[in-house]
Amino acid sequence: MKYGLFLLVFLSASVFANDQEEWDFLLVFPMVWAPSIEGSVSSGQDVVRVDVPFENIWDGLAFGLMGDFYATKGKWLVGARANYLYMKDSTQTKGLNGPITGSVISPGHDITTRMHLSVNDLFFGYEVFPNLELLTGVRHTYSQVELDINALSNDGLINVNGSALLAKEHLFDWLVGIKYNKYFDDRWGISVSADFNVVGDNDVNHGFNIMGIYQFTEAHNLWFGYRYLNIANEMKAEGVNIEIDLVEKGPQLGYAYRF
Repeated sequence: MKYGLFLLVFLSASVFANDQEEWDFLLVFPMVWAPSIEGSVSSGQDVVRVDVPFENIWDGLAFGLMGDFYATKGKWLVGARANYLYMKDSTQTKGLNGPITGSVISPGHDITTRMHLSVNDLFFGYEVFPNLELLTGVRHTYSQVELDINALSNDGLINVNGSALLAKEHLFDWLVGIKYNKYFDDRWGISVSADFNVVGDNDVNHGFNIMGIYQFTEAHNLWFGYRYLNIANEMKAEGVNIEIDLVEKGPQLGYAYRF
C-alpha cells in the first residue's frame, strides 16, 4: 500500500520535470508550533486521557518544530512538510488509607504520559485557478506513547513502579487537499491550506492551516498563523487493540526564505 502511494507521487511529479520554466523555491524553517492537545490513547484495557492546555506549552510540556519546502514551476508545485511534536502530561493520584486502622493501602502515584508524534508530507499540486492549487500526496505519521508510574513512597499494599510502551507505529495515508495563496501588496500576504485522507492506515487524518505572511524583502519572510490537526486510528498489534484519537491545535511562527 505505502509503496504504491510513493510511486503515485513520483510518477505524477515526473509529468512536469521537463518544463522549460525556471523553478522557484521556498523554505519555511524553523517554524515553531505551540498546540494544545486533547484526546486519548488506549492499548488493550489501558486508556490514557491526553489533555494539555495551551498554558502548559510555556512550561515545556508541549512543543512542536516544523519545516516546509515548496518548489514551483509554472502551474505545478512539489512540496514537503515535516513536523515533530513532543508532549508530556503528569498527574498525581491520592493515597488510600484503611478505614479502621488508618494504615496505608496505597501511597498515591505519579503518572506521566510522554508522546512523540511526527507528521511528514510529500505532495504535489496544480494551479486550477489563480492562486488556488489542488494537492495530493502521501502523509507519514509516527507516534510513540509511553506511560511511567511511580509510587510516592514505599508504603502500602498497592505500590506500583514501572513503565509501559502503549503505542509505537508508522502509518501512511493518501491525502488530497487545496492551497490558496494571495499577496495583497509587496509586504503582506496570506496562505491557507486544508487536507484530508482518502485511503490509508488512519481512520481520520485531516488538517487545516492559515498563515499570515510579511515580506521584509523578496527573499526574507515572516510566517505566522494557526494550525489544526486531527489524527485517529484503531489497529491491532501483537494481538492488542491500539486506539489513538488526538486533536492538536494552536499558533505557529516561523521564518521563510525564497530563492
